Amino acid sequence: MRMWDFFCTFAPKIWKNMNNLSKGLALFVGGAIVGAAAALLLTPKKGEEVRQELADLAAEAKKRAQEFCEQVKQDLAEANATAEAKAEETKKKA
Repeated sequence: MRMWDFFCTFAPKIWKNMNNLSKGLALFVGGAIVGAAAALLLTPKKGEEVRQELADLAAEAKKRAQEFCEQVKQDLAEANATAEAKAEETKKKA
């Protein structure tokens, strides 16, 4: 699956189900990545230095993305547990 297909298909569904904290975190991380990349590309440096800094930035972005995914998984697990508990409550009342 291409990245564009992911963003067009799954990202809106994921975004809709995220809580405000997760949305804020996603926007912050995305903005930080874009800002850092722009700063690197606009700074006059040697090509080798820029490539190394971009590689470091990519590694940091990957790490942050993994942390973000773990947080989303935890949020979804908590939401699922809450939904299951409420479903059990409703079954008992019925």
